Amino acid sequence: MLKCDNCYDQLQHQEDVPYPLAKWTILTDFTEDAQIQVCVPLFELLFAIDFNVKMWFPQLLKSSDMKQQAEMSNAPALDSYDLPTCLFCPMLKQKISFNFLATRLKQITMKEQTTQNDKSGAYQLGSKSMGYRYLASQYTVNKHNKLKNAKNKENCQRRKKFDLL
Repeated sequence: MLKCDNCYDQLQHQEDVPYPLAKWTILTDFTEDAQIQVCVPLFELLFAIDFNVKMWFPQLLKSSDMKQQAEMSNAPALDSYDLPTCLFCPMLKQKISFNFLATRLKQITMKEQTTQNDKSGAYQLGSKSMGYRYLASQYTVNKHNKLKNAKNKENCQRRKKFDLL
């Protein structure tokens, strides 16, 4: 996404003192340069997009094209923040925001689906004991259905013999 090193350097946090909200980034930086701290305008832009997605998520679920609706609702946030970029990367702010928005929507919809499955009881394999219970119940149901089908076949064969007599 970033084509020039100048923009990459400008979008990183340049100060020696870490950004106050970068504690998670510092804690999860297990290897050198695995994670970067972004500059304050980029952080505020991503924070505003995340806030808008969380705020508008119930309405976004009802829309037919969730991504397009989310992009429209985040348009004011894009206009409010200016990122330090060069002339060779004019659409960098849009690219970063659209990729972040798509990733965030995917995360939230997956989370929403799992919480709905947990609430409905459809997710029965939450632990080993529940998984074993589920497998045992499926085994007894299948065994019962096979016995029932075998009895039905046997009864059908008896009826055919009776009808032939």
